[in-house]
Amino acid sequence: MTHRTRASRSSASGWPVLGGLLALGLFAVLGLLGWQALARSQSAPLSAAEFRSLLEAGQVERVVVRGEVAQVSLQGQRRTHRLAWPDGRPGSPDGPLLRALDRQDVEVRFEQRAPWLALLLGALPPLLALALFVALPLTLLGLLLWRLRVARPGQR
Repeated sequence: MTHRTRASRSSASGWPVLGGLLALGLFAVLGLLGWQALARSQSAPLSAAEFRSLLEAGQVERVVVRGEVAQVSLQGQRRTHRLAWPDGRPGSPDGPLLRALDRQDVEVRFEQRAPWLALLLGALPPLLALALFVALPLTLLGLLLWRLRVARPGQR
């Protein structure tokens, strides 16, 4: 009976540590998403005239359109360029720009804007406050209880 009680107590004291580690993992994922969003937003701007000249020269490899903004990938470069779509209506299949992209055999994708990143970044300050005032103290308390239990195994 005593062995079973000790085992249940040791597993119960592991919950704060597990909760703290889970919170730290969540914040690491949110930090990574925020870092990727900042990296995407810092792509180099590209004017419509520069885009057309690069397109005529055959240097445009891929265009991904989200809303009225396009991410342009050039051949031989890893960095993307940001372009405000010049025609205003990127979805018109008979537009001259889309015909020129088709002639140059450029990969064109139209994507919807995903609101999840903005929602997660908006929820980041309350989650950080929760981590600071709840998860961190619970983790430290769990580690302290575990340390005391290891230091004095025969005592309660």
